[in-house]
Amino acid sequence: MDNLQLEMQLENGFPVNPIRVGDGIVLINIFTLDPDKAEEFVATQVAEYKRLNGQFPGSYTANLHVSLDRTRAANYAHFTSVEDYIAMRNSPEFADHLKRIQGLVIKAEPQLYQVI
Repeated sequence: MDNLQLEMQLENGFPVNPIRVGDGIVLINIFTLDPDKAEEFVATQVAEYKRLNGQFPGSYTANLHVSLDRTRAANYAHFTSVEDYIAMRNSPEFADHLKRIQGLVIKAEPQLYQVI
């Protein structure tokens, strides 16, 4: 993490992650939510970010956005490589994470992107 990232902090303690062209890959996951479960999903997901922070080599940060109508959430996570992302997806920690959000998400649509 460079000095700019260390200086830029959100109120929740997560670093703001400036993403530059050529800096690894980005996962963007669009979640379809039941509005009645949206706040529970957000609280669980933020707790999971904190619990898993630093657990996965090659993972820079993750950020969550929720739609104003609470029917969607967007997560973007920055990784150094596709291989690091796959290692995270195949880990027991991630399997545990999926169990924790089970029942809070109607549908998840993860997709990997490159920054151009």
